[in-house]
Amino acid sequence: MYKKTVVFEFILMLEDGGAQALVKDYALLLNKDKFDVHVITLWKIPGAINSDILRENGINDIGIYNGMTFFNRAFNKLCGWFFPALKLKFLIWKYKPDCLHFHLNLAKYVKQATRKDRNIRLFYTSHAEPEVNFDSPKEIKTVDWLIKNKNLKVIALHNKMKWELDEIFGISDTIVLHNGINIARFTDVKEKKSDIRQMLGIPEKAHVIGCVARFCKVKNHSFLIDVFA
Repeated sequence: MYKKTVVFEFILMLEDGGAQALVKDYALLLNKDKFDVHVITLWKIPGAINSDILRENGINDIGIYNGMTFFNRAFNKLCGWFFPALKLKFLIWKYKPDCLHFHLNLAKYVKQATRKDRNIRLFYTSHAEPEVNFDSPKEIKTVDWLIKNKNLKVIALHNKMKWELDEIFGISDTIVLHNGINIARFTDVKEKKSDIRQMLGIPEKAHVIGCVARFCKVKNHSFLIDVFA
């Protein structure tokens, strides 16, 4: 019988966001006959849209912490890396993943959970500019340890990011893997454009400019509004 490749996708949470949507798409689109995908989150947020989509398709995200409650946040701050790394180590023991792909600033948990595991392949995607992701010497040191001791493969989203990551870690094999977007969900729309305009109260001949970004400060909508003005 063919043995499936067991994949862990490890991310902070599954609320709205580019990295979160990418992880959700990986879990949904990887060939189920060849891959068994488990999504691990540091914080399992009830009602998170990507979590709901995964569940509807038979994939549950496994939370290190069930909800970002005051108690959980306080406990996480108190215990540092210890409890999340211990639970991640337990999940690795339980599911025996062939590879673990982590995102955002989770390297400290991965380092401790996989320190003695020689079989698991590690991948890390940098979703933000390197100077943002690696503004802490401690974070750089942790990822550098994983590269040197666990053969971690670093993934960049474009060539400029690859050059910067190669320079930071003194390597030359950063992988460039562009974010993939399933554009069919935007092109195969059943509703008529005129009906959508009417529903949103947009005049029929108005010039429409769209912006795809969640409403948070880092997306800088205030600047966008100034430009439009």
